[in-house]
Amino acid sequence: VIFISLDSVQSEYNKYRNTMPWLSVPFTNLHKLRIRDNLSGKYGVRMGLLPDLIVLNGSGSSNGGCEVVSRNGRGEYVSYFKGETAGSSWGCIMS
Repeated sequence: VIFISLDSVQSEYNKYRNTMPWLSVPFTNLHKLRIRDNLSGKYGVRMGLLPDLIVLNGSGSSNGGCEVVSRNGRGEYVSYFKGETAGSSWGCIMS
């Protein structure tokens, strides 16, 4: 899991980030490198639907990026961690 914030104020980013155990993109890089804008546009993440969890397979694809496994990671993660991935889109990231 990598946290990518849509916060526009660093104090809000810091407050939310401090509650999470996983890696994150530093606030300054989100804006300076346009990471936030590029990824939210690419994966369709919108402010009104936060927090959002997009699951990628990480193995890359023919177009040089990661393939989307699920756009509903928030709704599916419990089944994934219970091992109930047989027949689901998450099965491809288990190996």
